[in-house]
Amino acid sequence: MLHKRCSWCPAITNTNADHGGKGVSKNQRIESKQVMESLFANVKAANTGDRDAINELGQSLTGRNFEAIVNVCGDLAYQAEESTLHAMLGDQKGYLACVRQKLKTMRIDWGWNEASEMERVLIERVVATWLSLQFAEIKDSQSKSESIAKSKYLQHRIDRAQRRHLSAIKMLATVRKLALPTLVDVRAQINVVDNCLGHVENIAVNPTK
Repeated sequence: MLHKRCSWCPAITNTNADHGGKGVSKNQRIESKQVMESLFANVKAANTGDRDAINELGQSLTGRNFEAIVNVCGDLAYQAEESTLHAMLGDQKGYLACVRQKLKTMRIDWGWNEASEMERVLIERVVATWLSLQFAEIKDSQSKSESIAKSKYLQHRIDRAQRRHLSAIKMLATVRKLALPTLVDVRAQINVVDNCLGHVENIAVNPTK
């Protein structure tokens, strides 16, 4: 059930701009926040059976504010990331800001700005699995006094998180490897064209050759 805000929308003060630096503008972010605050109020009223709120909610989801709503709650990968961050760090805003910057840097290091749409999906997965792995490691380090069964569970959780992370990296590397021959082929064709043009120009300048 939705109350003041979506259970899957833990924060509305951050945006996709953290995903490699290409996201919504400051004005869009402010608009998104205002729209979402109004939306959550409408949802709360609609849950009580308020017909006006229900009608306004329907208009919000299909009208001009749709993009602003999507910018905040439509990115489920972002929402999952924020949920994990808050589960790890609670409301420690300083730590949250530092880790968000770390994740942004990771996306850039993995080539976000130059990546294709498919690669960006996989980069998101690499970052998400890395974060999950760190979460598992932290939980294990904080549970040294737990029972043997709990300790084994946490170790198993780390192992699974590690496998998922390595699998995500492997998938990204595979996609990039499969794309490489196409790039090489295009470059080869460009080189052939350049050579042909150079030969034609040479003939034009030296027609006797």
